[in-house]
Amino acid sequence: MVPDPRIIIVGAGIAGLSLAIMLERAKMYRYLILEKSPKVRPQGSAIVLNAIVLRCFEQMGFLHEVMAVSKPTYGNTFLDEDLNLIGQLSSAYFGQRYGYSNVVLSRPDFHEILHRHVPAHKILYSKKVLSLDQTGDFTGPQIQCSDNSVYTCDIVVGADGAYSGVRQSLYRSIQPIPKRVLAKLESQGLTSKSRWSSNTARASIPKSDQESLRVDQHAVIGITEPLDPDKYQILKEGSSMVTTIINKKGFTAWLLPIAKNRMCWGLASKGFGTPSEQGQELPANFRVSEWGPETVNEILKLDHIKTQKLPFGGTMQDLFDKTKQGSAGRIMLEDKAFKTWYHKRTVLIGDACHKTIPFSGMGTLHAILDCILLVNALYDMPDEEDFSSEDITRAFKMYYAQRFESASAAVKASAQISQFLGGTGVWGHWLRSTTLSNIPESVVILTSDRVLAYRPLLNFLPSVPDHGTKKSLPQRPSRRDREAVKRTREEERQRRKEEKEAGRRQCKKNKLSVDPPAKDGVEPKGDSQNQVDPILKADPSSAPGATVLPSRSRSRKRIRSRLSSVSSALYAASSLSLDGIICLPRPFPPCSYMTAVRSEIGKTHSRVGCEDRQDHQTSRSLESLHHSREALPSVVEELELPCGCDAGQELVHEDGSGCSFGSALKVQGGDGGMHPFGRDSRSRGLERLWTVGAERGWTF
Repeated sequence: MVPDPRIIIVGAGIAGLSLAIMLERAKMYRYLILEKSPKVRPQGSAIVLNAIVLRCFEQMGFLHEVMAVSKPTYGNTFLDEDLNLIGQLSSAYFGQRYGYSNVVLSRPDFHEILHRHVPAHKILYSKKVLSLDQTGDFTGPQIQCSDNSVYTCDIVVGADGAYSGVRQSLYRSIQPIPKRVLAKLESQGLTSKSRWSSNTARASIPKSDQESLRVDQHAVIGITEPLDPDKYQILKEGSSMVTTIINKKGFTAWLLPIAKNRMCWGLASKGFGTPSEQGQELPANFRVSEWGPETVNEILKLDHIKTQKLPFGGTMQDLFDKTKQGSAGRIMLEDKAFKTWYHKRTVLIGDACHKTIPFSGMGTLHAILDCILLVNALYDMPDEEDFSSEDITRAFKMYYAQRFESASAAVKASAQISQFLGGTGVWGHWLRSTTLSNIPESVVILTSDRVLAYRPLLNFLPSVPDHGTKKSLPQRPSRRDREAVKRTREEERQRRKEEKEAGRRQCKKNKLSVDPPAKDGVEPKGDSQNQVDPILKADPSSAPGATVLPSRSRSRKRIRSRLSSVSSALYAASSLSLDGIICLPRPFPPCSYMTAVRSEIGKTHSRVGCEDRQDHQTSRSLESLHHSREALPSVVEELELPCGCDAGQELVHEDGSGCSFGSALKVQGGDGGMHPFGRDSRSRGLERLWTVGAERGWTF
């Protein structure tokens, strides 16, 4: 089960299409894309993609399509107008350090890949948004288009670029209502005071958000038709490198070979100084669409531009001639970081909320990052249609908290790079030549580590490995992941509790105990003939074969308890005339001996102490004792004590050490009893036990 909101995406650019693909992967199918153009006509030159987004493309399953139309790029070379080397920045280490090398491809090719992964019926063309109404808290926001069509949804996503109409409508809707207007509406009964109280209490948008975008430079960009590789040998190479030519006459040119033997090119300047623009300033409400093809052709005909030499032969004019007529475009390199990204059920992504300078390569990357984290936040909402306005606002806040600082830093960095490369005058040239030729590689790596530190994935898809040696920062787990971890911990806690209870029950069941000896004239409780000794039942070592001694690390308390049971059993047997077999270890090692046998006839319990000279805790209780006051055919006592003789069965301690077990001795009852130990006995302890037994009247 997943959330199922109705989503309207305004704009079918890279940000809008990327968001649609991620919604498809999340199975949130109730979305539409409204595109104002009658047909998608992607403009632009080259796009450089790095590990920030390539890992997510692999997760979504179309990384191979991107690689098929791209080339790996390994850095940037800076030249002056005479093609002298100013400096060079390498990114060849990106593949090993971050898992993916930088790749370059044309913007139209990338747009086509994204377009293929979005169902055709999900994109509606010629839908220019005129207004956005969010006053209906229960019906959701309404969008009115230029063809008088109206769309009602749960969430509106503004992905319509730097001059976003959604952003403008959003900002108008959150302006506080003047008191006189509010009083008039209330007097006419058109609204209630409670409905507008929250709007009047809310602060207005920041003043900086109401200002226009900062224009940094003007640019002309284009892509050539396939070129002759024999003429341009650089096209035969399997990789690519950005070549930036900084001309002292006030413009910068960049060249970038891409797949299919094509060349992406671009020109940037504070002002190209064309005859039609000299002495004129652009109006405040100027739009890029007002620049027609004639303005582009006028720039390309400037002598100092078309005669600029290329490092691989020819001039810029050769590239202009190989560019399809009308395909080159003129744009403004603008930047601005907005502070207001969402309100109620409307949210902004991409250039609509953070416009970076395109030739810094950050615009596309951060737009796709917006999509990843926004979809992750929406996926955390309650399932199906159980979400509320508060859930949507919570998702927007989570998205904003993860993206605002990073996007604002990218806008600032793009402005600094543009100023560094586009600065004119003696100071600008000296700064570039000094910095680019002397910058340490460690500084470059440190900077790239900060830029590529966070490479998030979609929470709802299977993860892909982080191939680089420099791992990404940890990603915030999704709501479902947190719930799954909580359930797993609870199940583990319950399992441990059950195992603990089962262990307690087993210990109680296997508790070592021996019935006390029967008093004169009183039979022991229970059927002594059918009772099974709990020690024998609990200890599998009583079976034939190797006998396992307790570990020498066992507590003395446990040993003394078992010896107490042994002494009780010996006392019970002392009042009987026995004729049977007693199995005792023979002989005892010199290191162990019986220190004392303290017992008195008539007492219920006697104690036998065992001590090891080497401080080893080495004794075990009597394994079995079947006795009857009236008739007992035989008594088998197996007193397991450490022994060192070479005769008998192998005896193995739990800690792995081994020794020999003495053979059983035939003990005759009556007056004709024989000494069971023989003259070869080396154990004074057994002799002492024999002596004490004889004093007590035991018959062996």
